[in-house]
Amino acid sequence: MFFPEIPEGMIVDEVTVAGPSEDPSPETHQGLPEEPILFALQEETTVSLRHRRGVGMIPLRPRRQPNDISEGYRIVDARLEGRTYIVDVEGRSGTEGEFALRILDQDIMSVEGGRVEGKSADGIATLSVRFPESEGQFVSKRIQVVLK
Repeated sequence: MFFPEIPEGMIVDEVTVAGPSEDPSPETHQGLPEEPILFALQEETTVSLRHRRGVGMIPLRPRRQPNDISEGYRIVDARLEGRTYIVDVEGRSGTEGEFALRILDQDIMSVEGGRVEGKSADGIATLSVRFPESEGQFVSKRIQVVLK
């Protein structure tokens, strides 16, 4: 069984396993295909997915050294509602953090709760989010990215 992780909103049109292709189930559940891709594996093989669209946050992977203090940024939740990708994040009060968003075969129309600092040729947009001063150490913020 093969269960590739599928980004929100991605449409897989065709799956090819060492030769013949098949039409996959378009339904996903928690980022995985509703039905697995089944094939017998007896040696090294290639699995190809022909897909379009899709959006997802790139997990934060801080490179800390001993005695470093955590910057405190984290992605709490992310979901796609229609053409709006909603991301809940947390950060230290009074700071500005950057989050990476991968966008496949589509563009950003607008952003609320942050701003786009740039987008690379391979579809990675950098979202800058300002966490306001607060009495608490951490602040929650919601980013809404509307896709074209």
